[in-house]
Amino acid sequence: MLELYVVALVTTLSIASARFLSLAAFVVIIFWVNRGALRLVNRDQESMPAWAVGRPFAVLLVFMLAVTWLVTAFPEITHPQVMRVVTSLGLYFALIRWLAFAPAGHACKRWRVITVALCVLLLALALAGPFIVSWQGSKFPFIPASLYASFTLMVADSVNPNVLAGALILFIPVVLAWWLFPLGAGRWFVVLRLLAGAALIAGMAMLILTQSRGAFVGLFLACMALFVLRWPRLALPLFALVGVGALFIALRPDTLVALTDAVGDTVTNGLPYRLEIWSRGWFMVQDFMFTGIGMGSFEQVTELLYPLIITPPGVPHAHNLLLQIAVDLGVPGLIAWLGILGTVLVACWHAYRSADPVLRALGAGLLASQVALLGHGLTDAVTWGMVRSAPLVWLLWGVAVAAGLVARQHEVDATSGHPVPRAA
Repeated sequence: MLELYVVALVTTLSIASARFLSLAAFVVIIFWVNRGALRLVNRDQESMPAWAVGRPFAVLLVFMLAVTWLVTAFPEITHPQVMRVVTSLGLYFALIRWLAFAPAGHACKRWRVITVALCVLLLALALAGPFIVSWQGSKFPFIPASLYASFTLMVADSVNPNVLAGALILFIPVVLAWWLFPLGAGRWFVVLRLLAGAALIAGMAMLILTQSRGAFVGLFLACMALFVLRWPRLALPLFALVGVGALFIALRPDTLVALTDAVGDTVTNGLPYRLEIWSRGWFMVQDFMFTGIGMGSFEQVTELLYPLIITPPGVPHAHNLLLQIAVDLGVPGLIAWLGILGTVLVACWHAYRSADPVLRALGAGLLASQVALLGHGLTDAVTWGMVRSAPLVWLLWGVAVAAGLVARQHEVDATSGHPVPRAA
């Protein structure tokens, strides 16, 4: 479908440079208007089930994006972020149409393309790291500082290490699932596993170099979830281990402070600083509950209305993903985002429960990816609209919803007695 190819191209350009954000958002809106006009003229019904793809929540999200566009006091900051989310939504729906509603002769090929693309994206992010990240020196004693000095920055608009880490941990669980789950015999699966292995090695190496401790926590939680999905018998001992850790923290509250210090970054390190930042975000949500403050203006609004006392100035976001979305778009915007996330989780679960081994592995990997997203989001917000790599979250969401729709169709076909084709 032309829509996906064009939207994917302009989204890639917008990730490479913010100069293309206006073009990307305009292209997405043109496709939406064109699709709506065709439905109106031809009285054609949309083939995608509304609730299964989260369309009502997407409509609410678009409405709140329009609200934040209008109410912001800092349009030069807010407008690019709004266009980035609009572009991401366009990629999300285009991917669903391309994968879940492919013609019979193209479905297998398209799913193979997307599985390879997920591995290639992880590999590309890892290999690009030394040249696009503004490295901040070594925090770990086992990583020599001279290693970072050998990296050459080749872009003017560099990437923060935490941003790269946040993107890496979204793809690592998906690619890891190709190794943990049985996929079947054949040359195709051998090639896929070899590519996945190379991407995993490069991705894990680059993740360690980012030294993003919040990302390490998110990936650890994701791997726990993935292992439980692969071997359900591990659920009891792993949950028991988590329970013992929680009990230890309850008996030794000072441990929580030490853990928070370990996870924090160099600017807002420590539990007292995080608590102060979160309190400012909570004040904003209370005062701007229905509109939000305007996307991306956390730093400016904090300095004007909610000055920080012990935390150094210049904090760009609320250091919590859900809190940041509520600050930006108000409670309705948070409800819309959570609604789409819930749609994705349900779709992942349907794919994981599928009899098709490829869909099962993909569903498990994408479920674990959402665990990484939310785990990392406890202490950071680098996967939301403020960063150029934010559309990568929506890319995975589009794949997840498409996989869930295909798995549901398999269930219907199996119930009706029709032969069920393999996803790949």
